[in-house]
Amino acid sequence: MKDQANALAQQIGAQLPLKDIHLPPEIGIWPPAPGWWVLLILVLAVIGLSIWLWRRYQRHPVTGALRELKRIDAQYSRDQNKSELALAYCTLLKRTAISIYPRAEVASLTGERWQQFLCEQSVKNAGGEGEVKALLAASCQREPSFDEAAVQRWLRGWLKAQRRWR
Repeated sequence: MKDQANALAQQIGAQLPLKDIHLPPEIGIWPPAPGWWVLLILVLAVIGLSIWLWRRYQRHPVTGALRELKRIDAQYSRDQNKSELALAYCTLLKRTAISIYPRAEVASLTGERWQQFLCEQSVKNAGGEGEVKALLAASCQREPSFDEAAVQRWLRGWLKAQRRWR
């Protein structure tokens, strides 16, 4: 029976004008699938957002103030120039506060009101009244005596507490 079926298939195949099977062309790498385009756009967006956030972080007044604090500490020796060191710290505090808060609110503050403002804005570093009082008093004296390490720790904490995204 099989032989008859094969013979019949050969007769029919000889009569029909059949052509060989042609395979489709291979799939190329270009253009990529839509998923790859979406992935490329997402990667570029993440890179762009990272660059934007980094530049914003670098331009923040607190970042510049922390760099200035390092420069001040390197410039003034802890054993000498205590009055100049205190004055530099006070100047840095005032400049940073004016950069962050409204100028009309901060620029005119002096004495007790300035001290109160600094203590109120010290969110992370609460209780720095002693350091603030010692620093403000030392900036007005010829031969001040204050704990530079404690004041510097408080100042660094105050600056870091001011980092806000506005």
